[in-house]
Amino acid sequence: MNVSFDFNVWSAIALVLNFGLAIYGISSARGRATANALDTHKEKTGMTFQRLGERVQALETEVKNSITHDDLSAVHRRVDTVLEEIRKTNQSMGRIEGYLEAMGKPK
Repeated sequence: MNVSFDFNVWSAIALVLNFGLAIYGISSARGRATANALDTHKEKTGMTFQRLGERVQALETEVKNSITHDDLSAVHRRVDTVLEEIRKTNQSMGRIEGYLEAMGKPK
């Protein structure tokens, strides 16, 4: 059995093409794996950013609806008004009490 190892141009082209196809197959498999990993990562981070956005929106709503300095000032003014009215009522009650004591004492 006589085996001849003639190396011609077509053999060289076939060898280069085989190596090229092998490299392409390996790189495309890695590319698909990388693309799948990126898609998974995008889904995870997308959900995280969505939850974060919802939390920020809830905080902004809370801040917008929270009590402001002007609201507290209005409450303070109203409490001052009520306290003044209570003070006046106490003075009136003291005068009435004095009148009743004066009327109830025998002379």
